[in-house]
Amino acid sequence: MIRNQPLEMVKIDKDNLSELNFWSNELKCELEELIAAVDEVGNSIQTIRYYFRIVQAD
Repeated sequence: MIRNQPLEMVKIDKDNLSELNFWSNELKCELEELIAAVDEVGNSIQTIRYYFRIVQAD
């Protein structure tokens, strides 16, 4: 099992290549979700700043 091993300890061979590919794809999906969440937080912060400026102007 590759999942719980440090990457430098994983020997890449034909037996575990498909597992490495699977975890690589899983990691890619997780990173894409994280990036989307960070973008959403950034958009929320911009919205809050926008409304804060309106309140200050009044």
